[in-house]
Amino acid sequence: MKKRCFNKNYKYYKDYGGRGIIPSISWMEFKNFYEDMGNNPEGMTLDRIDNNDGYHKENCRWADVFTQQNNRRSNHVIEFNGEELTITQWSKKTGINKVTLRKRIEAGWKVEKALTKKVR
Repeated sequence: MKKRCFNKNYKYYKDYGGRGIIPSISWMEFKNFYEDMGNNPEGMTLDRIDNNDGYHKENCRWADVFTQQNNRRSNHVIEFNGEELTITQWSKKTGINKVTLRKRIEAGWKVEKALTKKVR
């Protein structure tokens, strides 16, 4: 967290500190971070719920890789029937390959058709 936010030589600094993402003042001391978050559960790493907000108790959680991959700024989120999911999540829900869904959307298909037309 600190490296991402403060080390300008870190390769992903531009995506964190370079965008103004920083930890709360209290989290600059590990004991305060630990008091808020505790031990990370096995297989979980620190995740920010809102990617445009900083590292603080109300915006952080322990999350698995799947959850984190679906919580990226670069994800294409699609809204259909009042539900917002990433292409990967829609793929899992519909059974349609994520590459197929992405290509349908890029080709200009209407969302409903892209998510409901069965693959031959």
